[in-house]
Formats: sequence, structure tokens, C-alpha cells
Amino acid sequence: MSLPVDAATGLPTIHRFVTAHESAAPHRETHAISHAVETTPFLNGAGREAGLWRVEGIPVEKGDFREGTFNDPTARQHAEFIPPNGAIMRITELAPRSVTPMHRTHSVDVNILLSGSVVHVLASGEEQVLRAPGDSVVQRGTNHRWDNRTDEWARWASVLVSAEGVNVGGKELRAEGL
Repeated sequence: MSLPVDAATGLPTIHRFVTAHESAAPHRETHAISHAVETTPFLNGAGREAGLWRVEGIPVEKGDFREGTFNDPTARQHAEFIPPNGAIMRITELAPRSVTPMHRTHSVDVNILLSGSVVHVLASGEEQVLRAPGDSVVQRGTNHRWDNRTDEWARWASVLVSAEGVNVGGKELRAEGL
């Protein structure tokens, strides 16, 4: 059995599963949603992103986690990239021979390679090469970019957790490049 493939990238289609509790038996979990996730192009199509989840604050507010009460937090527009005191989870895909702009966010980003190969490049020029699924980078507010130097699409998952501004040696470093 072959997996459905995204026509733009040739990578398997992204599916998200969100869990919930049955109303009649709150102690029993059941999946509430299972669907393919659309990716949105950026960098004139050289990159694609898919928002998987968004948390407006940590700890997460108590909500109604019953089946049928699901309100997709990624389905609406947001003024800020990462909510203050919140987090986002997303998938990023980068086309062969493509590079993102240098950028910095006020967040701690856990990036895990899923397929392909990608190079994480710091402003200093130092490079970390992610070659195998599971290779990861914990990005802590440093200026960086992503570089796909191969002939295949790269895909990685990221969880970005809001952080206070980056302060180095008493100097506040701004978020930039996004």
C-alpha cells in the first residue's frame, strides 16, 4: 500500500490526529479528528509550512476536551508568529537547493528532521548538518537560516515555545527576518 503524496513536493501527505474524550465515558479516549494538513508556500514556493497546533498560553487553559468540541487553533489568522507565553507546532519543507533568509525569533525551537537533509547555519557561519531522521537542533534565539544543499525536498517538525527577549551581555537582541 503506497502513501498519498503531495504533488508539490513528492513527500508523503501530512496527517494530523487530535484526541478527545467520549462524552458518555470521559475516562475513555477516542480520536476526534484525522485529516490531511494543507501546506502553505513561502519563499516563492521554495518552502512550504503546515501549522499543526497552537497554544495561546502555558499552562494550557482547561477546556472542553470532549468529542465534537474541537476548535482548530491553526484555522484562524494570528497577529503574532508565536503567542506570548504560548507555543506552536509546525512542519516545514524546503525545496532542493534552497535557502531561507537569516532570522531570529524570541523562542526556543526544537527542530527534528523527518526526511531529506538540511543544514542549520548560524550567523557566525557555524553549520550543523541534519542528515538522518531524528537528527535535531534546539534553536535558542540565535540568528540562523536553513539551507537544503541536496536534490530532494527536506522536511522537519518544529515546536516553538515563546521565550522572553534574547539578552546577551546586557544587550537586547530583536526578533528579525520573518
